[in-house]
Amino acid sequence: MTWQRVLASNALALGMVIYGGCLSASAENLTGYCLDTGSAGCQDRFIPFDGKSIDFCEETCGLNNPTSVRGLNATLYDFVCKSDNPSTEEGRVMILRQKNSSGKTTISLVTEGETQPIVKCP
Repeated sequence: MTWQRVLASNALALGMVIYGGCLSASAENLTGYCLDTGSAGCQDRFIPFDGKSIDFCEETCGLNNPTSVRGLNATLYDFVCKSDNPSTEEGRVMILRQKNSSGKTTISLVTEGETQPIVKCP
């Protein structure tokens, strides 16, 4: 199963959001944060990050080559996934930091298709 299918099957379509605001604007270490898929699928609802990588059902994906985004509090990454099968897939994602109307900072990892919440791991 490719990382696109894993995310789509969890209604993610490659998106993530990170709660917090305490993470650096460049090379994030996301240890302690989990992707909240909304429901369990081939794995638990909350998928933990390990530094700058995350393990999906059949592959591990990493955030590589951070580039600051001009005019936004955001970082663009190559999202490179290595499958249990002998294949590699790549895409682009952006971690965007925003404050909502109540002053709470959210951090969103955005793809072409969607944005999905990431929370401190339960």
